Amino acid sequence: LWMGLSLVAAMAFSQYLLRQMKAVARTMDGSVDARKGSVPLRVSELAAIVEQFHATQRSEATMRGDRDVAVSAREQVQDLYDHAPCGYHSLDNEGRVLRMNQTELRWLGLPLGLVQGRAYSDFLTPASQQIFRDRFPQFMHEGHIKDLEMELLTASGTAMPILVSATAIHDAQGRFVASRSTVFDHTEKKRVQAQLERMPLSSQEL
Repeated sequence: LWMGLSLVAAMAFSQYLLRQMKAVARTMDGSVDARKGSVPLRVSELAAIVEQFHATQRSEATMRGDRDVAVSAREQVQDLYDHAPCGYHSLDNEGRVLRMNQTELRWLGLPLGLVQGRAYSDFLTPASQQIFRDRFPQFMHEGHIKDLEMELLTASGTAMPILVSATAIHDAQGRFVASRSTVFDHTEKKRVQAQLERMPLSSQEL
């Protein structure tokens, strides 16, 4: 009798375990809503955990997507900054280079590592160095400057006419952070001006 009862109990328990395992499997693959009342409590609790896990996965996927979009946008902005048709650079309050785009670096014929941290005046002709020394304090006081004519001194030793416009960036307390400077190649305009100056007056009037 006891052996028979034990066998019946073992079979009933094994059937219960089998049903539980099937319910867990259906819960895991999403084929059944285990939170309904007909599902055993422990499986319902498992369903809540699985749903939370899936929600976390979806949230992480969304955040990864947002991060990828942000990284892509940042890379596009950096590319525009680096390869713009004009030069860009930022200077600290002592006139040292903080940043410089690839366009202006190409004009100079130097890599960023040899420019960053150095005085911007180091990359100007002697006459332009004096202009920079005279006008930089004025820029620091007024916070802007427009179409300042100077000359870059390239690595090959040639002078390149430029026009520089800049605005000052300040923090919330009004303290100077950096300059935001735009540099335009003035070579062609200077060349045309020089040609006009060499032309006879009668030709210019025509």
